[in-house]
Amino acid sequence: MKRKRKKKRHPVFEVLEVIGFIMLLPVLDLTSWPAEKRKQNRRRSAAIGFRCMRCDAYLGEETLRQADADYNSRPSCGCRGPLAPRSRVVRIIDMVCYVCGQGYHYRDHERRFVEARMPA
Repeated sequence: MKRKRKKKRHPVFEVLEVIGFIMLLPVLDLTSWPAEKRKQNRRRSAAIGFRCMRCDAYLGEETLRQADADYNSRPSCGCRGPLAPRSRVVRIIDMVCYVCGQGYHYRDHERRFVEARMPA
């Protein structure tokens, strides 16, 4: 029984596949943008009528902005430069109460805020 030989592909086709994939990357990035906007709108609508579980103060969009500013102000690593090690910073707190300082995390599948537990 003879086996069929696979035809060898020309290297030009492999190069064209790589170029095609690289050209598709911006399109794939544009498709993820609306999903991120929907997530932000859901967080904002959940935060509008939310009350702090500790001090019973109303929290709103301003507390989301404060938590975003706090998260963006923290450097991911104290090192600078092209050879600095990269570390991943995981976001735990999405909203902070301005009265008592309690942090809250947004659960996307439940579409609500829960108390954030800091890792030990």
